Amino acid sequence: MFRNLDLSENHIVDISTISNVEINGELNLQQNFIIDISPLYKSIKSNIIYRTNINKNPLRYPPIEVAEKGDSAIVGWFEKNLSIANELIQVCIQEGNSVLDLGDCGLTDLSMLPK
Repeated sequence: MFRNLDLSENHIVDISTISNVEINGELNLQQNFIIDISPLYKSIKSNIIYRTNINKNPLRYPPIEVAEKGDSAIVGWFEKNLSIANELIQVCIQEGNSVLDLGDCGLTDLSMLPK
């Protein structure tokens, strides 16, 4: 466990390898090349990572304007998109549709969907 972890000003693209790292303080990832922070969603949601600084990245998942509002906004964005995807799955199952369209749901990690 780390109190703070500063990985700023590197050339990091993929953060999946730090998805299970416990950080009591701040995870600083600013000024990298990170597009997707979904690998950190569960850690942020469960407060395994207490604060995340993701500024100055070309972030798309969630959009940078969401991430700049803080960890609760990040969790909210992922939960909203997962809720939409789960609702579409349930409707598809209930109606017996053989085609499931999850386009434009902001999904980047299919393991977050129900089995």
